[in-house]
Amino acid sequence: MKQKATIALFVVTIIWGWTFVWLKQALDTAEIYSSGNQTNIVATLFVALRFGFAIGLFFIFVPSALLIGNLISELGNQSVSE
Repeated sequence: MKQKATIALFVVTIIWGWTFVWLKQALDTAEIYSSGNQTNIVATLFVALRFGFAIGLFFIFVPSALLIGNLISELGNQSVSE
């Protein structure tokens, strides 16, 4: 089990590290088509997409996290209504 976790961590690290290369290439390409202040907007969009994609994959591979999140929000709603 420990070896499986180590391999999974290694794979995630490689994929996450590769997204930095992808993001740099995307920003370099976007710089050609945008000017001035638009470059910051494009960079923000790419970073948001990157994290959104990561969150989506997280909930696909760890569906129990959705249940924990629902339980936490229900507990928070109960304490507010009391």
